[in-house]
Amino acid sequence: MNGVGEREASDSAAESISSELLINVIRTLTTTVSNDQRQLEKQRIEQCYRQSEQNIDKLLKEHRSDALHCLSTFQSVSKELTSSREQIRNIKSSLSLCKTFLQCRRDDLNKFWLENAQQKKVCDILQQIQQIKKIEKTVDVQLANGEYKEMIRVLKDADVLLKGPFDKMEGISQLKFVVSENLQKVFGQIVNDLLQCVFVEPFEAQTLEAVKSGKMVESKIGAALIERYPKKKLVALNDEGALRLRLAELLQSLLVFGQVDKALDEMFDRMPNLFLRLSNGAAEVVKQSAGGERSAGERDASHLAKFVNIAIAQMSFASRNFALLSLELQQLSHQFLPNCQPIMKRFWHIVQVGFEEILAEYLLVWRNKKDGNDGAGGGGVQKKALFSFENASFVSSVNASSRKKQFCVVCTPDIYNVVAIFHKLSALCREVESQLGEDCCYLSVYLQTFVAEAFLEQIRVDLERQTESVLNGADLWSSMSDVPPHTQRILSCCVRVFELCERINGYIVSMEPYALRFASFWLLILEHFIKGFSDKYFQIVMLRQVHADGGWADYPKLSAAWVVDEDISRLLMSLPSWSAVKKSPFSPDQIQTPFAADVVNLANILGESEQEIRERTQRESEILIGNLGTQKQPKSSELITSMDHIKALACLHESLQWFVGKMRALVDGLSSRAKELTKTRIQITTSGNGGTLIDQMLCEAIAERINTLEKLSDNLLLILHLELRFHCFFHLITITQNQSALSLLSQDEIDRDVMEFGRDLSQFHATLHAHLSPTKLKYLFDGLGYLCSSIFIHSCQYLTKLSEMGRKRICRAIFSVQKYLSQLSGRPETELQRAQIFFDFLNKDLDQLFATIVERGAVFSFVEYSILLSLLIRSHSTLNSQPGVLEAATNQLRDILSHQQKGKPNQKPISMVGTEAANFSLITHVIFDLDGVLIDTERHYTTANERAMEKFGSKFTRELKLMMMGRKKSEAVPLLLKDAGLAGRVTSEQYMEEYDQHLKQIMSTLTEELPGATKLIDHFYAQNIPLAICTGSDSEEFGDKMRKFDKWLQKIPIRVLCGSDPEVRNGKPHPDAYEVTMGRFVSKPVSPKNVLVFEDSINGVESALGAGCSVVMVPQREFLPKDWPEKELRSRANFAALLDSLEHFCPKPFGLPDFRLREGGGCRG
Repeated sequence: MNGVGEREASDSAAESISSELLINVIRTLTTTVSNDQRQLEKQRIEQCYRQSEQNIDKLLKEHRSDALHCLSTFQSVSKELTSSREQIRNIKSSLSLCKTFLQCRRDDLNKFWLENAQQKKVCDILQQIQQIKKIEKTVDVQLANGEYKEMIRVLKDADVLLKGPFDKMEGISQLKFVVSENLQKVFGQIVNDLLQCVFVEPFEAQTLEAVKSGKMVESKIGAALIERYPKKKLVALNDEGALRLRLAELLQSLLVFGQVDKALDEMFDRMPNLFLRLSNGAAEVVKQSAGGERSAGERDASHLAKFVNIAIAQMSFASRNFALLSLELQQLSHQFLPNCQPIMKRFWHIVQVGFEEILAEYLLVWRNKKDGNDGAGGGGVQKKALFSFENASFVSSVNASSRKKQFCVVCTPDIYNVVAIFHKLSALCREVESQLGEDCCYLSVYLQTFVAEAFLEQIRVDLERQTESVLNGADLWSSMSDVPPHTQRILSCCVRVFELCERINGYIVSMEPYALRFASFWLLILEHFIKGFSDKYFQIVMLRQVHADGGWADYPKLSAAWVVDEDISRLLMSLPSWSAVKKSPFSPDQIQTPFAADVVNLANILGESEQEIRERTQRESEILIGNLGTQKQPKSSELITSMDHIKALACLHESLQWFVGKMRALVDGLSSRAKELTKTRIQITTSGNGGTLIDQMLCEAIAERINTLEKLSDNLLLILHLELRFHCFFHLITITQNQSALSLLSQDEIDRDVMEFGRDLSQFHATLHAHLSPTKLKYLFDGLGYLCSSIFIHSCQYLTKLSEMGRKRICRAIFSVQKYLSQLSGRPETELQRAQIFFDFLNKDLDQLFATIVERGAVFSFVEYSILLSLLIRSHSTLNSQPGVLEAATNQLRDILSHQQKGKPNQKPISMVGTEAANFSLITHVIFDLDGVLIDTERHYTTANERAMEKFGSKFTRELKLMMMGRKKSEAVPLLLKDAGLAGRVTSEQYMEEYDQHLKQIMSTLTEELPGATKLIDHFYAQNIPLAICTGSDSEEFGDKMRKFDKWLQKIPIRVLCGSDPEVRNGKPHPDAYEVTMGRFVSKPVSPKNVLVFEDSINGVESALGAGCSVVMVPQREFLPKDWPEKELRSRANFAALLDSLEHFCPKPFGLPDFRLREGGGCRG
């Protein structure tokens, strides 16, 4: 076999070579153009054929036996094939016979099969009908096990059969009814389960939490809930994955029958009543946790707050489950429910409407609606509701009124209940709006409408009624209340009014968005309070006088008249005594009441000596003496003599001060948002001017009312202060002023007057001690010794003469007064020894008196020595008839005092506060500086210089300002450029041109007069005192400044303008300016000391002092250097006073006519 294979392989190889050769030959013959080539190829072919022929012959010889064997084999095979074909034909014939037989048998079998199939079909139908009959039991079992998928499959199969193959079958209507009934049962159960999952279980779970927190586990409600919700089930309620699977199963079950929309509608239709029932259960829990009893006030509202907390927690928990339901529905909506309504919107609408109905029960909305419509319509006609629920989507056949009657309330229904729950309701509204993507939800609209239309109006009505009740109750103005930690008792009316304000503050804290409206109620209360207080105040301080024609008029009593005068009250309140009581350095424990401390150690205890008290109260006594010491004795009717009225004033003051402090604390304690809301501008009707409407920020209006009350409180204290001193005048002037009384009255009668004085002050002290703080009591009684001493001294000037016996009587009276005052104040009251010394001097002759002054120094002022000299000479039997003795003695006294004044250069200079000005020469002429004294221009100069310096690349500093003040512009500008480093780069002309441009723009519109300027000029002009202005301005600047003040120029004819006056060679601080000014007076002053100069700058003061004038400095302190030489200036001769304003100037100490207060004259500034 190997040899055969090799041969076959060689043969195939040969054939392959031959084939390739043949192909090459053919290709060559067809492609070769040359005949020679073709001939060559032809020869090669012939040679190959010959070779092939030889090979074939060789092969035939070699394979002959094989070829013969093949032929033999072929013949045998051919015979066998012929035999097989015959056999096949026979088999075919047999098969044909079999086929015919099988066809006959098939027909028979087909007949039998058809008959059997019909019988089987009938059996199947009967079996299916039987299964449908048993479906009710199957559904019950599967419902009990919660196998919704299997149950729905069975029902679906039955439904398919009854609506498909069995649709036209007769006699199965009962089956259809059974299937339909079970479908409804399953549908209802699925809806119940949906409600249970997404609504009932969240509500009951939160109620159970309230039960546990309220320790109501053993109650009927608590036991039922604990049994229904074991711990595992409570844990499962928070499993969102399990809940979603459960919801998906229920929705898929509903989707099989296409009942999803219908089930949701059914569920939402049942939710309103279910919401009320579940909320009622929560209310029962809260009510039982509170002991089943209703309390009042805040306790009631706290129960409602607990209930609202539970309700909000229930709704929030349920909203989470409804959100999961919404997610599952969204997945179904894309495939099967393209028109599904938003679940969350429907849920929140229903619970908001239901919650609104519950809130209406607690907030008395229904009652308010009924009361508000009492006057409309006839009987039996239903009235229109304020907040109607009748058209809400959840209304069922049960009437809303019957549901309210069955609803359990946890507290007394009251419109004020909204305060305790407003924050919680607002938080719920924000949650609803965030979930729904709305700007304002249904509940928010209801809440805002209720607050705006019902609650705020009710508060306004109640506040007006309560405020009127408080302020009109007579007992409330007399009854007192303890208000810890305040040491003094407070009037009950103030306490009650503050309680109303505090209640408003509680409303602001609880309902901050309405802070503006609530704060306006503060304004309402304060207006009523101010009016009621003013009425009470005028009942005390007004004096009714009957006229000759039978009419009558009310006049303020003396102390009230002083306090009403703004100039007087401002002056008195600017004195050190008032500052001391407003900012007392002593604690109440440090301030000893009379009879409580040893007199010797009292100064050490208080840290304030009698000398310090005198320095603090001296100026006040001088003002009182200047106004009352030269008048007739005050009438008893002009004084407040009733101690009940004094007590009322003291109580009113303490109560008002307490009220103001408390109100300021309330206002300051407002949150930042509430404060911003109160900055809104509102229309306010003023109490005066016929009720004018003004536009004002609410916070400013409230602060203004509080300041009004504070001012009233201060006025009350000032009235008490003045009243005590007026009583001193009333009693003491009687003893000294009436010379007939001194000569005719017995000593017992004078002692009786002194005893009346002591009794009056003791009653004052007892009354005030019981109702004022120790600090204020000390303020009232401090300085009485010096005042009484001054009254004794100054009242002597109207005595014709004084006998030795009269002098002794007065000295005895002084001693008694000192004893009474010492008992009250707990101090020796050594100031009254001044009066003793004064009357002891009456025993001396003139030479002895002058020798004592020279030896011991001046004890009294020049005015008091003048009174002493006058009385001494009038009482002397010889001197009283000699002409010129008084004038000579007065001149000698002036020389002695002047000599002593010069010998004491370090003595404290004259000041408007606390020292005398009588040692100065009589003032006959007055010169005013302009800028900073009469008109407020210094700041404008500063602004113009700053702009000019900025233009030239430099800064205008405080030091440069001080250097320029008072100087001529031509002198000041070169110094300015030099000090600023601009001397080489900017010329004086360039700088003045830039400066004048800016200054002119400012001066034309912004120049204003300073306080007190017009008053002082008018006063001096009316008294025919020559006036002049001496200013460093030039004529052009002066004209720009004075455009608004032509009235001054008519009264001040002399003006020296240093900036352009050729006679003034050197400006301030050189004396040239004032020397030139004095030389231009028509009536020349006797001495420069008789000229009073008002200056504001140090340069101007130096100029005036250099000219020898008397100087009052009225500086603008912001323009003074920190190290300005105050002490050095005060020590200079002729430096008269240092004032903060022209309003504080008092002319009398300078020998100038005093301002007129009332009949008799007096100083007000």
